[in-house]
Amino acid sequence: MENRKLCVGILAGLLLLSVSCRDESISREMGSMYGQEVSITLDSFQIVGDTCLNQVGNRYPEKRFRLVVYSDSNACSSSRIRELGEWNDFLDKCRKYKDDLDIVFIVSPKRKDRNVVRFALKSQDVVVPVCIDTSGLFMRQNDFLPSNPMMHTFLTERRKIILVGSPHKNRHMENLFWDRINSVGKDVHEGQISK
Repeated sequence: MENRKLCVGILAGLLLLSVSCRDESISREMGSMYGQEVSITLDSFQIVGDTCLNQVGNRYPEKRFRLVVYSDSNACSSSRIRELGEWNDFLDKCRKYKDDLDIVFIVSPKRKDRNVVRFALKSQDVVVPVCIDTSGLFMRQNDFLPSNPMMHTFLTERRKIILVGSPHKNRHMENLFWDRINSVGKDVHEGQISK
């Protein structure tokens, strides 16, 4: 009985250690993203939905903030597309910031999934345009991005990452998102607002 308790204790300790190491690794990866400049060449993407996004890029002045929601070819494209409709309530809240905030959804489906993705996007009730990156350009231009999909949603200010994580379905991240957006006129550095 004593040996059994000892084994259970050791296994629990190893489990906690592995979770702790994983969390430390995620924190390190996330921390390395802050302050990185993000390149988005929208002219190179196929855009489904609102065509006003076609004006963005080098021909149209960028807004101060940009929320980027990226889905790479490793994610199940059809599942991610279905989730886009769930963003509408959050996107409605963002409308009052339309002069300062762009929201860019980028999907990079596998070749075999592209037609399905286009069809799914056209049938969804998404209130913002979605960029289809058919060549993997976004990840090549931003090769510092981790492979972890939890870190594929981030907020930039003047192209530099100031917040990593999705404000959708996460109250804490949403509060941090609004803190950053409402920090206009304050310095934002490495995820911390200084007054």
